[in-house]
Amino acid sequence: DYRASGLYDLQIHDYCNFRYNLQSTNLIPQMKEILLLYDKWMFPDCLEEERPWNKIIHGYRNENEHHNILNIEVEDTKNIYMLSTTNESYSLEISNEKFHLKAKTYVGFLRGLETFSQLLSYIKNENDEILEIKIQGCPISINDSPRYYHRGIMLDTSRHFISKKNIMTILDGMLFSKMSVFHWHISDSDSFPMEMPSHPNLTKYGAFSPEEIYSKEDVRDIVQYAITRGIMIIPELDSPSHLRSWVEAPEFQDLVLNYKQLYGKGVPQGEINPARNKTYELLADLIRDLEEYFYPWE
Repeated sequence: DYRASGLYDLQIHDYCNFRYNLQSTNLIPQMKEILLLYDKWMFPDCLEEERPWNKIIHGYRNENEHHNILNIEVEDTKNIYMLSTTNESYSLEISNEKFHLKAKTYVGFLRGLETFSQLLSYIKNENDEILEIKIQGCPISINDSPRYYHRGIMLDTSRHFISKKNIMTILDGMLFSKMSVFHWHISDSDSFPMEMPSHPNLTKYGAFSPEEIYSKEDVRDIVQYAITRGIMIIPELDSPSHLRSWVEAPEFQDLVLNYKQLYGKGVPQGEINPARNKTYELLADLIRDLEEYFYPWE
């Protein structure tokens, strides 16, 4: 629900001193990180020394500064995860009297903050320098929630290795687009790039190279990065077929069938052998590894 009366534009004066007033009792640590990131994205030409040390404040009230402060209220400060049951709703009020963002959850706060950033209009000179920042069509009242919780992309890092840095860039783009699910297609016949604590040889022998591996630390960094941006990761280890990369590890060659048979173009596929007890022990180990990496698990 979006309502804009179009009566006036609001200019954000002295935007380098724009601040964020948290009205919630408990501070969610990830909120500080996100607010400081958005501040740099929304006001990119401000030098660090121009930004106030107290960018994030609590319970502040000053009637003369309401165009330079976004008041933020989050009801549930305990659960920060994006799950299928997460309430992503928020309301945003922009007027002469106040800038106010209210959300049920941390994830809803992220969606509302992104909407606020999209309302900013930039007036620039011929050198691309910002002359003025304003919000058009005020007063504005927005009550928003997604129709579908699953709004996402799938990334295949088996056929083409994607660096941790580039994955994080993709997650930033998902945040800006209010996307909620990152389907990570980790392994396939081509390679097995993710280090699995229970069976490290899968990656040692199955990755394209020692440099094209996601270490345990890499995975945890990516997971935390996604959580902070309100994104749920769905990990996929391709199975029961597309397992040729698994047989690079000597101890698993007897668990994969037809890994030398090529059907069409590409690389041989390989199927798991369901007749071996060792197969189910391996799968149980890998699922436990994924549970450790990608908690909370739905």
